Amino acid sequence: MQPAKFPNAKAVSKDFADLALFGGKLFTLERNAFQICRRDAVTAKVELCWSFADETLTPERRYAQPYGLAEALVVDTDGAWIGIDNNFGPRADGEKRPVVYRFAAPAGGWSAKP
Repeated sequence: MQPAKFPNAKAVSKDFADLALFGGKLFTLERNAFQICRRDAVTAKVELCWSFADETLTPERRYAQPYGLAEALVVDTDGAWIGIDNNFGPRADGEKRPVVYRFAAPAGGWSAKP
């Protein structure tokens, strides 16, 4: 499901745009859900997810495309880097370049318990 902040949010297929292995856990970049999910590296079962929708779906940062555009993920101790491939489409504020966001690690770190 797309986040409520997404214009005309609807149910969409699960979509992994990138993967990262950190601290023995698998992290998936789920671009249509605007979230990073931590998964068991053996079973791939979801343990916990963190949304980046509040930061990337502000009115001025939105794109016209009807799907998520995040395509790159790097996770480290201090946080995560998320790269947006805008396919040359401008954001609402007119920015036309691809964007890389840096997000701080969640409270309790990436191994936090739900």
